[in-house]
Amino acid sequence: MSGNHHKHAGASQVRLLVWAVPRSLSTVLTKCLSFVEDSLVIFEPYFCAYLLGPQRFVPEVLDAVEEVGLANYEKEAAELTSVKGGFEASECTYEWAREQLEADHVGKRFVFCKDIASAVIIGDKLEFLPRDYRHVFLIRHPLRVFPSMKEMIRLTERASHDFSLDEVKRFPTYSMFRDASDLSDHIRKEQKQEAIIIDADDLQQDPRGVLSALFTAIGMPFQERLLNWEAGDAVSRSWFISTTQLRGNQIGQYYKNAFASTCFLRPSALPDRESLSADILRCVDASMPYYKKMYAQRLKPC
Repeated sequence: MSGNHHKHAGASQVRLLVWAVPRSLSTVLTKCLSFVEDSLVIFEPYFCAYLLGPQRFVPEVLDAVEEVGLANYEKEAAELTSVKGGFEASECTYEWAREQLEADHVGKRFVFCKDIASAVIIGDKLEFLPRDYRHVFLIRHPLRVFPSMKEMIRLTERASHDFSLDEVKRFPTYSMFRDASDLSDHIRKEQKQEAIIIDADDLQQDPRGVLSALFTAIGMPFQERLLNWEAGDAVSRSWFISTTQLRGNQIGQYYKNAFASTCFLRPSALPDRESLSADILRCVDASMPYYKKMYAQRLKPC
């Protein structure tokens, strides 16, 4: 099963689901692909169900700092009134998320969804994967991911500067690379589909080559105009995204750099391990075997 074309909307409609490791430039990629002609962007419906919906994941032991942080996040998000549009997280169950993805979306040539693999691996929600999608996995070196993630969580949850990633129970810091690897294995085994794996550094180093290879793999023509775009969040106003996530961005500004972007920037040097805290290094070391496995299988630029 190729998963490229949706049987109800005609053979010309391509459906793509990108499972990203958090802090892997996935929102920049989402912004880029928003400029594909006649496209629809669906933004993290499964992660919304996992984190915010009626079936949200609640760990058995929720650290007091995180519990207060989440409550403050939701309270502040509810009080913000400048964000309009989006769907309500309260209606976002896993079944509802699948229904949105499997809808016909008449008139759209390209249906693109960005999500997080842990949202369907934790709690074993694989039965809710949508039909007729081609699956892509976006990875990034753990030495880049975890410093960025720690800063994002600190800003979002108003945590102290010395908080530890070990305190985070709701977010899958230690397992997210393993979850991505497990989901890619599931796609190969159960859907008989070769998962496409993209490394964020490759995308930054050679965006034309990587995007050309991706579009060839999914059976669409690549367009040079996708290499540059205007700064700002205007394009996100057409995304199918929860209101809470848009409001949360105003609190934590975790999409700030992505929305300000105009292209894929060249990657900087990897951080030195000596400059990173012990909790970050524990996450890095737990993730490296899965990152290396997926990196070896990655899509090479054209």
